[in-house]
Amino acid sequence: MPYITSMFMPRSKSDRPLPVPKNSKHLAFISQFVEIPDDVVLTVEYSVRAAQMAVYELLKIELAIPPVTKSTSCQIKHSQSQTKLSCLLMCVAVQLKICLHCFL
Repeated sequence: MPYITSMFMPRSKSDRPLPVPKNSKHLAFISQFVEIPDDVVLTVEYSVRAAQMAVYELLKIELAIPPVTKSTSCQIKHSQSQTKLSCLLMCVAVQLKICLHCFL
């Protein structure tokens, strides 16, 4: 079982499998631990998209997967003293319109 903070850890693109690995006929992966290009792992849509990709490919369903919604650039003024994790949490909080003081 992965640690809950595993989504925030540094990684390379090869750390996560594709929803349907190359040459796979009967095996697919779903959830937030697969690689979907240009998507953000912290959303429910990510998990749904991974499942759609897996099912559509294995069953050869020719429907379009909804495109990844690109976000606009971050409007927060970050200081150099912030860690990457605190910066990420602040950006996510702003996007989700939640108060970090209440959240933490």
